[in-house]
Amino acid sequence: MKKAIQFGAGNIGRGFIGAVLEQAGYHVVFADVNEQVVARINSDRAYTVQIMDTVCEQMRITDISAMDSRSPELAAQIAGAELVTTAVGLTVLPRIAGAIAAGIAARRDAGVTEPLNVIACENGVRATTQLREAVLKHLDEAQRDWCEQYVGFPDCSVDRIVPPVKSENPIDVVVERFFEWNVERAAFKGAVPEIPGMNPADNLIAYIERKLFTLNTGHAITAYLGRMKGYMTICQSISDEHIHTIVKAAMRESGRGLVALYGFDRDAHFAYIDKIIGRFRNPYLCDDVTRVGREPLRKLSAGLSSAPPLRHRHARPAAGRRRRAALRQPRGRAERGNAPSGHKRRCQGRPGPHRLPSRHRPAAAARRTGLRGSGTYHRQNPRSTMKRPSPLLLLLTVCCAAVLPACAQAPIPHAVRIGSIEELQAYFTYDPGRDIIVSGHRGGMMPGYPENCIESCEKTLSMMPTFFEVDFSFTRDSVMVLMHDLTIDRTTTGKGRVADYTYAELQQFCLVDRDRNVTPYKIPRLKDLLEWGKDKVVFNFDNKYINTRGVSDEVRRASLDYYIKQLQPGGDWSMYHNIMLSVRSVEEALYYWEHGIRNVMFCVEISSMEHFRAYDASPIPWKYIMAYIRLAVNPDLQPVYDLLHAEGVMTMTSITGSSDKVKNPYDRRVAYLRELVAEPDIIETDYPSEFIGLPWSRDAIHALQEAAMRSHRTNLK
Repeated sequence: MKKAIQFGAGNIGRGFIGAVLEQAGYHVVFADVNEQVVARINSDRAYTVQIMDTVCEQMRITDISAMDSRSPELAAQIAGAELVTTAVGLTVLPRIAGAIAAGIAARRDAGVTEPLNVIACENGVRATTQLREAVLKHLDEAQRDWCEQYVGFPDCSVDRIVPPVKSENPIDVVVERFFEWNVERAAFKGAVPEIPGMNPADNLIAYIERKLFTLNTGHAITAYLGRMKGYMTICQSISDEHIHTIVKAAMRESGRGLVALYGFDRDAHFAYIDKIIGRFRNPYLCDDVTRVGREPLRKLSAGLSSAPPLRHRHARPAAGRRRRAALRQPRGRAERGNAPSGHKRRCQGRPGPHRLPSRHRPAAAARRTGLRGSGTYHRQNPRSTMKRPSPLLLLLTVCCAAVLPACAQAPIPHAVRIGSIEELQAYFTYDPGRDIIVSGHRGGMMPGYPENCIESCEKTLSMMPTFFEVDFSFTRDSVMVLMHDLTIDRTTTGKGRVADYTYAELQQFCLVDRDRNVTPYKIPRLKDLLEWGKDKVVFNFDNKYINTRGVSDEVRRASLDYYIKQLQPGGDWSMYHNIMLSVRSVEEALYYWEHGIRNVMFCVEISSMEHFRAYDASPIPWKYIMAYIRLAVNPDLQPVYDLLHAEGVMTMTSITGSSDKVKNPYDRRVAYLRELVAEPDIIETDYPSEFIGLPWSRDAIHALQEAAMRSHRTNLK
């Protein structure tokens, strides 16, 4: 049985390298310091890889075991293995070098002469070479000679998005379908192993830099610009057309340089760029912009992200001296094997100077932009600690300098102006080709932004088209404030009933977000919300005094009359045309109608044929109605939905008590996608921003439905 030792049992280790090796017929021994993960792998002897794409699949990984990477017994495991791989992070490689060296020494002592190949599958340039140098430090001269003869250290380039998604089983993992594993063919000892999905490459540096200056560049720009605009995930960020335009332009700019340097087919490379952007848009891969943008100095600094030049393993030592001499040449001098501006030349013995055209050289860009020293080799003070910026840093600098003013000055992009009841009715008229609307329940929430808060509404509206359901309550001095509950205990830093405080007294408390984190925001007045939302967004008012249990009939009737007073000519709400009233019965709707209220629409519950007939028999025209159809689309009620659509009425599900309650982020996102595929006209959710990056358009939803049907038909054959 073939055996592989995989250092690192994290998401990449399990979801990418370990899974590929197990599928290739290896028994995979995971070596990790996480005792809980090690114990769970040894207990279950299996885990599931969720492949998330247009059509989702599951892959069961079963031929596995695990052990503590600090255990002395690991050396014996390495002694009997054909392959050692890592997915631990560049900074951890020196820490595992001793264990690998001990395994190599054990192979020598046991007289094993079958080749062993060690591959560091890390997100960095020449990671295996770095690991090799660290391993050799733990070996004596005789062991190093033996290692040189029988152990290969191929460098590689890896590419697969594996987001940190928690699941019920802590060792299950979520991955994208795409992956790429390019390994330096010439550095293998013995025959190159046949591993489906692994590509033995003759020009590895081309693949390394293609990934670095395409995927990593695009990922970083998406993360940094998305963070600046308040997005939380990569798919949210890339769904912003402004960011998408910038990212694509930057990737095409770096792409032109790669095509010139390595001879990639231009059309194929630009198609590769489009594929990568499509991966960023994958609605199932909810990768956080903070995680992707973490450690900017490591990602952007040449001194940290770029490793020494990649040399052929048989290159003469003098090559290094020639390179150092070349670096001391005056600016503008091109020597054979010298790097073009911004790139260290990784390969020896290649013909020609391999210089980029001037329009593609970072040095030329630096001269045009006044960023001196960003791409040209030159002597520095040997005592200076300043690092030469990498081409990626320059690229990001130029891109961000061009777009940041536009980002900062951009108005709220999803505002809608409603100037009359007719325009409100037109906004909510059913159209079979219209995109699904995602509505923010209680004004929408996200980390740092609490419910029923003007700042939360503004943040959500800046990110996506929506409208808001809001709630209100009365203070002791009869000020109407935004508040779902009759008390402030759950949503603020205070305690007690809203009605026991004046509005001024309530301002001593701060609102808290859904995770109970204190925010700087205060309880707002309803009139301030209305003024903010004028010419921006529609509000759906939910009167808790009418619909909350335990409220007396006297208070309920007084609340109805208050609504009417505000909406009638001369009332505080009469000047606004962006209001919908949420009602629970045909009797409540008729109460407003019979009092002459004609400047609002009604969100009414129609979840049965009886409900439809009751409203159809009422004097309220259908153009004043939006239909709430409860928690989910019910196929048995399709005739009711068809009748509503025939009247031009849009249907809305509220998932606040269903899909919103799913705790696991991955499972919740899958639940949201399922809600979209069911095709209500409107979805009301506590977390509208989490829908960013999911398919809202009818065409996209129909494409998903068709893909699922094709997959189903294929499985039936």
